[in-house]
Amino acid sequence: RVQVNCYVTFVDMEGRTDGTSSSNIIVQLMPKRVVIVHGSHASTQALATLCYDSQASAKKEVYTPGIGETLNVSSGINIYKIKLTDALFKQTRLLSVQESMLGFVSGQIQYAQNDELPVLGVNNAGMESRWLPPMMVGDPKLSALRAVLNGRGISTYFDTEGTLVCNNSVAIKLAANKRRKTEGLQIQGNLSEDFYLIRSVVYGHFATV
Repeated sequence: RVQVNCYVTFVDMEGRTDGTSSSNIIVQLMPKRVVIVHGSHASTQALATLCYDSQASAKKEVYTPGIGETLNVSSGINIYKIKLTDALFKQTRLLSVQESMLGFVSGQIQYAQNDELPVLGVNNAGMESRWLPPMMVGDPKLSALRAVLNGRGISTYFDTEGTLVCNNSVAIKLAANKRRKTEGLQIQGNLSEDFYLIRSVVYGHFATV
């Protein structure tokens, strides 16, 4: 007779969820794109309708491909090349963002008569430069921001609408900027020490230009 020194336990690792769990996951992840597969037509359309709901904060690009259908979900980005004059480059405040240097420039463009790149130089024409509000650079993922806040000793949790609640007094949520067609963050709460501390941590998490 062999004595086996072990015991049996149960770990729920099955990759299945019901409708309520799926909707909660989507609300908290706030994905930019959703691809729904492996379900009946009725359940697929029901989940897609949820993603388009204005309260779900996931109303980006929702795909429900059929069997054998191919999707292209890459981002279409236009890239333009331009030269900066030395004078304008010296005036530009550059920030290190991952492996790149990023800065905001405003100047006067000059087009070359040949195939050379256009040149952007200092605005010497007397035209007024239009003021723009500061822009935060980075992917505003509340899940990543939550980890940063927790590391600073700030208690956080997600409510049922996907809002990040900090110290039970400050709320952070994603907000669409229709003019820039981008997503930003809204920090809501009464002015207090917690508010300014949390705002400082959020600002420090992103590069601001």
